[in-house]
Amino acid sequence: MLAVLLVGVAVAALAVVAATWGGPKPPKNAPASTSPPPEEPPVAAPSPLPAPHPTPDPLRERKLRLNALLEEVRKIREADPTFARRADVLTRFGAALDVADGRRPEVELLRNDYEKALNAYLAATAPPETKPRPAEPAPPPPNARPTVKLISPPGGATYVAPARIPLAAEAFDPEGKPLTVEFFDGPRKLGDATRFPFEFVWSDVPAGTYTLTAKATDEAGAFALSAPLPVTVAPPPPPPPPEVKKVEPEPPKREKVPTAKELLEEFNLRLKDSKTVDEKALAIQALGWAEPKDPGMIAPLVRFLAPHPTDINFLLPRTALDALSRFRGDRAASQALQQAAESYRRVAYPGLRAHALYCLAGVGHESALPVFEDPLRAVGEDYNAARYWLNLMRRFPPVLGLESLFRVWDDHQKQNAASCPQTVQDEMVIFAQAMSGESYKSMTELRHWWKLRGEAFKQKLGKEKEARPAAGPAPATLPYSLLVEFMFEEEAGAFVGNTGTSAAWFPQARLTAARPSRATGPPGKCLDWGTAPGPHAVDLIGMIPHLKDLKSFTIMGWFLPRGATEGRGGNRLLTWLKPGQDGVELVWRSDGSLQLGVNEAADASAARSTAGHAPALANEKAAPTEIDRAWRSFAVTYDSTAASGHVKFYFVAYGGSEVKMVAAKDYAKGPVGSYIAANLAVGNVLLSARASGADRMFRGSIDQIRIFGSTVDGAGALSLTDVQSYYR
Repeated sequence: MLAVLLVGVAVAALAVVAATWGGPKPPKNAPASTSPPPEEPPVAAPSPLPAPHPTPDPLRERKLRLNALLEEVRKIREADPTFARRADVLTRFGAALDVADGRRPEVELLRNDYEKALNAYLAATAPPETKPRPAEPAPPPPNARPTVKLISPPGGATYVAPARIPLAAEAFDPEGKPLTVEFFDGPRKLGDATRFPFEFVWSDVPAGTYTLTAKATDEAGAFALSAPLPVTVAPPPPPPPPEVKKVEPEPPKREKVPTAKELLEEFNLRLKDSKTVDEKALAIQALGWAEPKDPGMIAPLVRFLAPHPTDINFLLPRTALDALSRFRGDRAASQALQQAAESYRRVAYPGLRAHALYCLAGVGHESALPVFEDPLRAVGEDYNAARYWLNLMRRFPPVLGLESLFRVWDDHQKQNAASCPQTVQDEMVIFAQAMSGESYKSMTELRHWWKLRGEAFKQKLGKEKEARPAAGPAPATLPYSLLVEFMFEEEAGAFVGNTGTSAAWFPQARLTAARPSRATGPPGKCLDWGTAPGPHAVDLIGMIPHLKDLKSFTIMGWFLPRGATEGRGGNRLLTWLKPGQDGVELVWRSDGSLQLGVNEAADASAARSTAGHAPALANEKAAPTEIDRAWRSFAVTYDSTAASGHVKFYFVAYGGSEVKMVAAKDYAKGPVGSYIAANLAVGNVLLSARASGADRMFRGSIDQIRIFGSTVDGAGALSLTDVQSYYR
């Protein structure tokens, strides 16, 4: 009887569940119920979708998601009388609760009804137990993470400092737990809110770009982060300009201009206090750049034009020459420079006469024109000599320069038309075009223009005999010195001339036997070391004092590397490094780079150029044009007084238009020391190391080696402009 009673109760429960959830109809042979069938609740028609809107609506999306989930629950329930898909239904109820918002009670009621029906079904279909077991408590559900989204400020918003930015977030916990929302700029917390609405005001925000986020945390510690939101705060606009009251300007105060007498007194005091050649040179330089110019300043400067034995780099006469060149159009200064240039013919340093001629042209007095005209008449077919003299004459005022040029041209025409070769005429045309601004292509046309328009040109410009350059401050440094210069212009012999300032003590360098041999390259006559290693070099014998104690220097020249063979530590271009002590060494490396060592071996140095700027010529049978293009002009500068970039490397290929700096290296080794080698070697290691170091010989050709330097300051490290002028 008990079993029959239990079956009846289960059947009644199933009927109730089926009636509530729209289960399947009873079979046809089932007994009719005495009570009327329950009415099915009307199904609400789906709400029409709102019109599309370009801005997403989170609330509308939640409603649509909720309706879809409830519809899926209803369909599963109708087709599942035995609760086989109860896990699917419960999963969808959980998802529906996540988006229920205001309809949460309704959804929870539906889920509770379903769970009651499920429990009743399970109880009715469970097998009887002889001994009831207490139900095990269900494990607590896992803590679900909340969700959070920043809704203010809008993304990409811009404010003006000092800004007031309202922050607001939408946060939701699926289990209804209390939330705390924190607002961040990057890792920096700005503030928080513990109740809805989750808002915070960030005040006095300075200008800048910020990345805002919100973090929602429930009481169990589960948290979520919002997507980052960029915000820009612009600087405040500048304040309006203050009202400017018109004030009558005070007349400018005239600075007191020193008289020539005062300038000379100051000059004499500085000379009296000077203890070194450098200090005397600075005093001479200050007087030469002082304004106003006075004829009484010339005689004190002329005293220093004569070389002195203690001035091994001719610094005093070179500084005095520069100072006198500032007396533009002055006859006395011009005559003093003419006499100095003539006397310098007997000085072993030929650069001193060349500098005197340069300064003489800078004075630009007409009494000096014959000094330049006579050599120009005698150049013959040597267009390089013509270019040299014409470049000096460019320093004269245009009218005087053109008058001088046309006098030389007329003399050539009186002799015969062939007395002036075309190459020389071309140089004259370039000079005349530069001085006149005209574009005529031949000397005949330019001479005709001068005949017709010369007087008008003179009236326009004037002879400028008294014109002087604008006064300016004296240079911050003394002029650099060309210490050693090998041009390799000799036709034959076992010696090459030194035309640097050291020539007065070391006039010639010696070539080793057999090689290097005389050759010709694009820059001019050169020396060829070949490719087979050996004890071949150019040696300037003696400990050269000019190369000691240099605070800055520049090594410059031309070279053509041949073959990729590299000796130990690189192939030596030049060296005056005493092993283990002081000096300088420059080597070529097989990757086409140069490496400089100051008071240490070059291969131990960090001062190395980038690779590939001086590659070796691998094909000895290459066409002449290809060989010419393989030549490189280089310059390596070193300045121990610089804060950084102590070494700079410059390169340009033959035929290139501009020298380029390819690398600057920090290399603080201080000045070159005093204990240098007993000779300067070009193309190999020192004499003392050559017997065991023949493999370190340079392989290829070298031309025009120059070493500049200064023991006073950084002037010996030539600028890019100076390097470019020597290349040209």
